[in-house]
Amino acid sequence: MRLSRRVAVLAAMAVVLLTTAAGGKPSPFPSFSAPLVDTVHVVPDSTAQQINAELLDYQKRTGNQIAVAIVHTTGSDALEDYSIKLARQWGVGEKDKDNGVLLLVVWDDHKLRIEVGRHLEGTLTDIQSQHILDDRMTPLLRDNQPGEAVLQGEQAIRQVLGDTQVGVLPPVQPSEPQQASTPGWLVAVIIVGLIFFVILGNVGRRRRWRGFGGGFAGPIFWGGGGGFGGGGGFGGGGGGGFGGGGASGGW
Repeated sequence: MRLSRRVAVLAAMAVVLLTTAAGGKPSPFPSFSAPLVDTVHVVPDSTAQQINAELLDYQKRTGNQIAVAIVHTTGSDALEDYSIKLARQWGVGEKDKDNGVLLLVVWDDHKLRIEVGRHLEGTLTDIQSQHILDDRMTPLLRDNQPGEAVLQGEQAIRQVLGDTQVGVLPPVQPSEPQQASTPGWLVAVIIVGLIFFVILGNVGRRRRWRGFGGGFAGPIFWGGGGGFGGGGGFGGGGGGGFGGGGASGGW
């Protein structure tokens, strides 16, 4: 009985650990109140005003819409899933023109994403998007200059899209690749696996002492899924189509 209680307690702890490592519930989408939505408050006010003014002017002149979101985390959603959901939730771009772009900065997770509307994919290609993230934004973020990183990021996007009003941008500084770290969920799975193996080992030894055989039915797995939200928002034209074009990065 004591062993059964210990197994139940450890199993409950394992479930909590896995749930926490997976990120819990999806992070709610912020409201689309301006071209730049900085929920983390890392962009200086003067820089934020400049970014908003430039993006509003660009939208007025070209019809294309560029939105920038800075959030703490994507919750249990993968970066690409969250990005495309947010672009659709906000209604970035004009309906039936697919001319929207979302620049996403996930601050706590140190991740970046450029989501490109279908109509603009031929101009703002995946390779060009990757170049903007890796060579222009990432070095500035590693140097703790988030405001300048976002400013140069949106300016580089507009420049690639043919905006002649973008001035000469500072030379890029190619970022050095960082050593990949072990994801938190993988560490949690390893810990849970070790706990269960220890428990099963103790059970097997006790059964052998009592003259009984033991066995293991197999590993236990947990799975999960995410939801989807849609709608419009500030300055949106009903929402353009997004097919997954763009690039992802991190710092």
